[in-house]
Amino acid sequence: MTMEDFYLFHEDNFDSFSKKTIKKASANIRRKLAAQSDRETELSVLPFQDLQKLCTEDTYQEDEESVVFHVRGLSVVVHDSALGQALFALPPKRRDVVLLFYFAERNEPQIGRLLNLDTSTINRRRSAALSNLKAILEAMGYGA
Repeated sequence: MTMEDFYLFHEDNFDSFSKKTIKKASANIRRKLAAQSDRETELSVLPFQDLQKLCTEDTYQEDEESVVFHVRGLSVVVHDSALGQALFALPPKRRDVVLLFYFAERNEPQIGRLLNLDTSTINRRRSAALSNLKAILEAMGYGA
């Protein structure tokens, strides 16, 4: 046996060993994943009633009362009465955009579809509303 044959023999042995090791490791991983999928259930396949049991909503009570706004059939609750008063001072078109974006957790395309407006209009109204809201809150001494 020559040295070259000796090296090729060892390379083939190592190659065979590596392939067997990788194959066994992947089989172990598949087996573990199968066992895990038997024990676990994805949230996306749970019935709505069971999913509701797992959910909770953080609520808190303050000395002041919460302010409720109605926007396109949605009730939006603002728990800070001073912020609610400042929002009442905004023009309704701008106030609706702020309420839907920040309190009803809608994005600009969703708000645009709801209000039948372009997303650029939604963005302009939100920016203007935030500027107005900042001025109103500063005038009220909010957060000082």
